[in-house]
Amino acid sequence: MNKEYLHLTPDAFIWNKGQKGFLYNSASGNGFSFLAKNMLSNTIANLIALENLYCVEIKHEIKSDPTVKSFISNVKRFKAGKDIQIPSEHPKPVILPPLLNLQSDVERLKKESPEMAGENVLDYLHELSIHINSLNASIKTLSKLDFNRLSSFLKTTLYSGLGQIHILASDFDAYTDSMPLLDVLDKTHVKKSLHLSPEQVIKSSVLLDLFSSNQFCLTIKSDQRINDNTFHEIVDLLHNNSINYNWTFNVANSEEYERVETLIEKHNLQQTEIKPIYNGDNLQFFEDHIYLTEEDLQSPGLSKREVFAHQALNTNDFGKLTITADGKVYANSYFPALGTIDDDIRELVYNEMDKGTSWRRIRDMKPCCDCVYQWLCPSPSNYELAIGKPNLCHVKL
Repeated sequence: MNKEYLHLTPDAFIWNKGQKGFLYNSASGNGFSFLAKNMLSNTIANLIALENLYCVEIKHEIKSDPTVKSFISNVKRFKAGKDIQIPSEHPKPVILPPLLNLQSDVERLKKESPEMAGENVLDYLHELSIHINSLNASIKTLSKLDFNRLSSFLKTTLYSGLGQIHILASDFDAYTDSMPLLDVLDKTHVKKSLHLSPEQVIKSSVLLDLFSSNQFCLTIKSDQRINDNTFHEIVDLLHNNSINYNWTFNVANSEEYERVETLIEKHNLQQTEIKPIYNGDNLQFFEDHIYLTEEDLQSPGLSKREVFAHQALNTNDFGKLTITADGKVYANSYFPALGTIDDDIRELVYNEMDKGTSWRRIRDMKPCCDCVYQWLCPSPSNYELAIGKPNLCHVKL
């Protein structure tokens, strides 16, 4: 005599909050919603129970229930599992559910002191943004990052996991230590990007020399209001000197977005990014074009690794530090500084990993913790902080 079993695949995630549930197949990148009621409620509870290892017996009276029958049909349609018959004397299949390893690097590191963690803690530093000077608009003064302090700090990152350095400036040419800084950075074998406004690109006296070595990428930060003459001059400069560039356009509404798209297409710009900017008065633009819908979240295309990442760390902020012109170091400028560039970088990274509010900021707050799409949504971003809302979606709980 045979027994019939329903089992899910190791790539399938299943979540339910009350009666509402969602099954996601990370191998295909999509899933389906279900209501866990009647007999299906017990079936889902048994599937989720760790001791059952993603496999439960489906007796005839259970399978004949319409809600269970529909669920099994969807499981097979989305290739997230199978119903199989096995001789009763044989053991049922053993499937390993996709579980986040709580003994991961992050958790192990938290149990160690900065001294015990040693140099390994620097493996978590991936990206560094450095503001070499900053304009105080209210008093019209330009504060400058001390080069000697910065140089000493950068030397401590040589054996880290650092892969990208961004240099930002209110006025790059006004930074009198720009050439010594570039010499230091030239010895650092990571990707380097210089962020300038269109006006700075035009007036910069070191731009061509800087990019002749192909050590740097130029990132131009602009909006759709850029002066036509300035724009054409920059396009010619990039083309004639084969400069590696990225062009970031900030937009605050649909009209600006359309104008930027036209600009990009007309001039065949290749490396571009269009970035929505929240200005306090354009919430409707975000609700119409940025907020996620339930349909978006049913086919997010996330891998198993990405779903796990959302449960453990903030994929927007993790591994990133920002240095401001006053020498303070932040994991995210919306939160208090971790310290300064005079501090031991290992201790700064360790403290953020252990107790920080940025790198490990996940969707464990309300209303996200009550939503079946909790770990499919992107990690919380600065948009949520600027808008003052924990979730940017139209999902009804």
